[in-house]
Amino acid sequence: MEEKKKKITLRIFEAVENFGLLILEKIHLKGLADFYRKHIEGMRYLICGALATAVNIGVYSLFYYPFHVNNGTSNVIAWIVAAIFAYITNRIIVFDSQVNSKKGLAREIISFFGCRLLTLAVDQAIMIFTVDKLGWNGFLMKVLANIIVIILNFIFSKVLIFKKDGNQKESEGVKEKNFFKGNWHYIAISTIYLIINILLVSVTVKGDSYTLQLPTNGLLGLINWIVTIVLGIYGILIIKIAINKKLPLEKIYLMIVIPIGICYCLANPLGRIPDEDQHVRRAMALAQGDFFPQGAEDKTVNGMFNVKLGRLVSGSSYTYDEAWRRIMIEETDKEGLAGYTNQALYSPICHSPQALGIFIAKILGGNLVVQCYAARIFNFGIAVFLIYEAIKLLPFKKNVLMFIAMLPISMNELASMSADALTIASALFYISYILYLRYDKNKEKINKKDIVILSISSIVVAMCKIVYLPLCMLLFIIPKEKYSSKKKKNVITCVIFAASIILNLLWILYATRFFVSFAPGVNGPEQLKFILTNPVRYLLILFRTISLNSQRFILGLCGEGLSMVTANASQLYVISTIMILSVLFVCNDDDELDVELYIKVLSLIIFVGIVFLIYTSLYIQWTPLIDSVIDGVQARYFLPILFLTAIAMKNKEFKFNSKKYLCYILLYILFFNINGITSIVSSHF
Repeated sequence: MEEKKKKITLRIFEAVENFGLLILEKIHLKGLADFYRKHIEGMRYLICGALATAVNIGVYSLFYYPFHVNNGTSNVIAWIVAAIFAYITNRIIVFDSQVNSKKGLAREIISFFGCRLLTLAVDQAIMIFTVDKLGWNGFLMKVLANIIVIILNFIFSKVLIFKKDGNQKESEGVKEKNFFKGNWHYIAISTIYLIINILLVSVTVKGDSYTLQLPTNGLLGLINWIVTIVLGIYGILIIKIAINKKLPLEKIYLMIVIPIGICYCLANPLGRIPDEDQHVRRAMALAQGDFFPQGAEDKTVNGMFNVKLGRLVSGSSYTYDEAWRRIMIEETDKEGLAGYTNQALYSPICHSPQALGIFIAKILGGNLVVQCYAARIFNFGIAVFLIYEAIKLLPFKKNVLMFIAMLPISMNELASMSADALTIASALFYISYILYLRYDKNKEKINKKDIVILSISSIVVAMCKIVYLPLCMLLFIIPKEKYSSKKKKNVITCVIFAASIILNLLWILYATRFFVSFAPGVNGPEQLKFILTNPVRYLLILFRTISLNSQRFILGLCGEGLSMVTANASQLYVISTIMILSVLFVCNDDDELDVELYIKVLSLIIFVGIVFLIYTSLYIQWTPLIDSVIDGVQARYFLPILFLTAIAMKNKEFKFNSKKYLCYILLYILFFNINGITSIVSSHF
């Protein structure tokens, strides 16, 4: 009898569904109807979810208004009724569950309502933190929370609750396999990672004593636990589903990087990234059409900005409470003079993503806070797009490039208003695109589109920072066979290379009008004269600086110095990352192509050359005259060229099937970033 009712319900829904699809086809929306049929399970889930939401609102309104039941009780009753409705519709219509035994039904019901309680807790946590604590718009945050909850509910329903049993799989021609038995190693390692991260955020060691930061001990413990558990479970499920479906690595990257990037964006208060206060002023000036800043008599560059901006993005050390107080400062039309001399040296290209975000936010009527976060989001979005394309096109070591792009220090920059985001992403894309043109067998000839992409990306990389100009030397590794003739190759390569140099020199000539010393005792012209007249002595200074700071730079690349260089990932992850990257850099997959020796040598020469330029530029610009150690060098400056070392170190003699262990590499990256995020959160309490 129950089975008959179930079939009738499903048939009624299918009849209405088919009628709706027929209407779509009649009004010339066949593409939409085909999309619905292709993703029918997901579409049915969204429809049933919308109906459940309507039930929730209807029941709440019924009890709260006519019957005058208090708000809390009405909300609980509405949630229970909507959850029961959602269970029935999900069971019958969406996932067509064939479980009929009492034991199976009990497991299904318990797991369904257990998962719904978990997502309810996630919903509540998001609303409490964003609305009650940060004071953000309640409606928008409710929309965001519901989107997250809908995604989590679908994953739980698909993977855990309405998982098809053996008979269903056999009827569909799918090989029967026990999930836990076949994936016990993945589940075990995922659980270990989750436990380790929970322990890392729960125990704070100071000397011989330690303190616990549990969810019941305060907001810090609660936030860190929520981030660790929710992001961890999401990542564990997404990675396994993606690997099982054999999704390409670039799509897996996209599924992981977006929620992690959002967490970095929210974890770092505005202004708590190195020089972010000046970066946002440069971007805001650019959004107002000030492409070519003008220096004052003292060579400083200033602009008129809302007086609240200075308080909002001040880089001084402060907590989330102070960040909240700054956000709540009343915004008026009053403007004041503020400088961004250092960032005025950057070409307009570097801050164009942030300026675009600010420009759109202004059009939509967003206040300063919205404009700043729009700048972060657009900066992050464009950087992620470039890295996505880089992973997609790269002919080898895709996992290494993704690892570099998802190091916490990389994510820290990508999810900020810093110009380093575009620098890192464009450099990785540029290297990847040239290797794609060099090695892809399906790419027989370079066309006009390739030449345009090469030209634009060469100019962008060079204009981000002149020290990365030597990357353009990679153009010479594209073989003449890819062009119609050797002459055409030489002409195109030389024109692109020359254009990158000339545009850079033109900008430098313009920017020198506001080139000033930023530290006491700095004298750029005299420092340059010293280098040219005493090259051996300068090289000794360079080697001394590298030997003194190499450990700091390596640790910085692997998880230390996050946020405003005040937060550090756990030493456990820092040391493990050094070991894992060393293996991935050197080893070769069985099916990977070999890289010619001259390309390895050229990659190493470019890397060394750029390192030399980074140190030399900072010796001229930041270091007191003829000082014995070069100042101002940061680990993040090496991120755009780090992949070159992987090319140079690639050794066909060392075999390692990284594809076999890809899910574990992805798990490591996931929990490494979770640890980075929670360390940033902890540093601001």
